[in-house]
Amino acid sequence: MKRVGLILALALAPILLAACSAILRVTVFNNTGAAIELYTVHATGKIEPGKYDDFRFPFREGEAGVFQLLRIAGQGCEYLYDLDRADYPNEEWNRGVVTAGRGIQVQVEKDFSIELLPADYTGNGPASSEAIPKREGFPLRPFTKKCR
Repeated sequence: MKRVGLILALALAPILLAACSAILRVTVFNNTGAAIELYTVHATGKIEPGKYDDFRFPFREGEAGVFQLLRIAGQGCEYLYDLDRADYPNEEWNRGVVTAGRGIQVQVEKDFSIELLPADYTGNGPASSEAIPKREGFPLRPFTKKCR
């Protein structure tokens, strides 16, 4: 009987975990002109200038504060962002996953501000400033900057 309970618990674990959390997919384009490094609670990565990389962040549906701080290091400085202050349109996230296969797409600019790219952007490098629509809450600016 104990063996059946253990097997049942192991079989149900992935279903229960999937119900409680989701994966947020974010594609980050580097338009700073130099390599940058991204740090979050869940991921770390380096992006060369003019390139992009995608990150997957686990978060719980409806739970604030799980995906809130982002640190970007580049050009001798570290920038800290409060992502809970940004207002991301949910319908665009979903459309971006379907059309571009990249989830949320953002771009780090030369001044280390972060722009939200259109959900259907499919370029292989940073978007031109003309291709980035003006949105409330963007560009997102760091709340601290520390340089060496």
